[in-house]
Amino acid sequence: MRKLDNERQQQKQGRQKLLLRAIFMVVFILLTCQIFVSNLISASGDKIQLLEQRHTSLTSQNEQIKKEIASVNSLSNLLQEAGKLGLVKTNSVIYLETQVNVAMDAR
Repeated sequence: MRKLDNERQQQKQGRQKLLLRAIFMVVFILLTCQIFVSNLISASGDKIQLLEQRHTSLTSQNEQIKKEIASVNSLSNLLQEAGKLGLVKTNSVIYLETQVNVAMDAR
């Protein structure tokens, strides 16, 4: 009877050791996964920061270009460019009358 109790005790201890090993393996795997995911998140954070800096830079460049376009298209600048091309402002406007084409003249 003692031998049977001894065997049961050893089996119980064996199961406990196996359960303890399984728990340690699960904890080890979970910690490894956590480290891996933390590393991925950290790398993604760096990429996001770089993209935000690029977005800020491009936004400021876009605003600067809009200001340059507004400056180039301003009325005073257009008048100055027209003067360089030899165009002058006139006070009198001449309208040309539409003429009937010879081919359409039904005489």
